[in-house]
Amino acid sequence: MTSDIVSLEIAEAIGCGLPLIPVLLNDARMPHETSLPLSIAPMGRRQAVSITNRDFNTSMQSLFGALTDLLGIEPSSPKPIERARGRMELLAKGTAVPEPYGSLRASSFFR
Repeated sequence: MTSDIVSLEIAEAIGCGLPLIPVLLNDARMPHETSLPLSIAPMGRRQAVSITNRDFNTSMQSLFGALTDLLGIEPSSPKPIERARGRMELLAKGTAVPEPYGSLRASSFFR
């Protein structure tokens, strides 16, 4: 049993049958299910959304499209994409993420 909180949350979501969308940043690759703990191995079979710096807007639109389809709602404005881009650029530089980017939450994408 792992003490990694993210793995525990993913395992709980899988166990409850909640929809999950893996999000990969930049050059990250989806791990194969055999390299994951048994409790989250099903994540290795899911289709991931990749977010990259070079085609950020397109990849964020892909993620938002997946979320809006899944939730059956529409985003309120393009501002979340601009805010997410700023946060990702800061993270890529290894910079601390100040407000308002530090408080970026999924709930801020949809109103």
